[in-house]
Amino acid sequence: MTTALGRNDPCPCGSGRKFKHCCLRLLDDEAAAKTRLRTAEGVLVPALFAYAIDQFGDEFFAEAWAEFFLWDSVPDDVGESREFGTTFDPFFVFSFVPDPAADDLPSGWPTEPLALHVLPRKSSPVPTSIASSLYRRARVRRASSSSSRPHPAGRSTSGTS
Repeated sequence: MTTALGRNDPCPCGSGRKFKHCCLRLLDDEAAAKTRLRTAEGVLVPALFAYAIDQFGDEFFAEAWAEFFLWDSVPDDVGESREFGTTFDPFFVFSFVPDPAADDLPSGWPTEPLALHVLPRKSSPVPTSIASSLYRRARVRRASSSSSRPHPAGRSTSGTS
């Protein structure tokens, strides 16, 4: 039978110090870092959805949605799909790049994932106001949202067109 490690118990690392003065702080720091990362992700992902819709239109989202399912059995109701909000979101923000070989894609669509598209470049820096604007817009949208499962870009989730 194992007992839970208490704050005042000797540290299991063998330092001879109390757990609260030794490794507990490391565990707390790790948990805090994970919380900060999830918080940043919770702001960044909706902001990038909004940016994509604003800059490239609903057709860009629809293209990513179709490609995510490899153009086979694509759900019509985005909001009811179990992939939306879970596996699709990181794909859309961090992986999706429209196929440059496709003839029917609109010009001006990004040639890299959205997350990289908005990062500042040494050759052509993106003003920090864009990142700040994305952050503010996402926070306002998140604070004012009252629906149970809104689309991250603030659009209807009933379909992709």
